[in-house]
Amino acid sequence: SSNPSNSLSTSHPVARSRLPVGSSANNTVMKPTVLLADEPTGNLDRATGWEVLKLLEGLLEQGITLVVVTHDAEIGARAHRQIHMLDGAIRSDEKLVV
Repeated sequence: SSNPSNSLSTSHPVARSRLPVGSSANNTVMKPTVLLADEPTGNLDRATGWEVLKLLEGLLEQGITLVVVTHDAEIGARAHRQIHMLDGAIRSDEKLVV
C-alpha cells in the first residue's frame, strides 16, 4: 500500500525494503524522541539486519526511545524492556538488565 513516489529505492538492501520517506533516516534529522520500527529486519539477510540494529542502537545511545516490533527472539533479547502480546492482549511486560 506504499506509494512508490513516497519511497526510497536504490540498490542497497535496506533501501530496497522500500522505506517510506519520512521514516527512519529522514526522521532522525528532525531529532524525534520516539522512533517506531515494525519488523525492521524482516525482509533483510542476517548481515544487513545486524547493520540496521547497530544503527537503531546508535539512535538509542543518542537518547531516542525505540519501539521495535519483532517476532525474532534474538532481536527482542537486546531490548531493555519487552512487552509480549498474544491475540491483541498484553501477556507480559518486563524490564530487563541489558
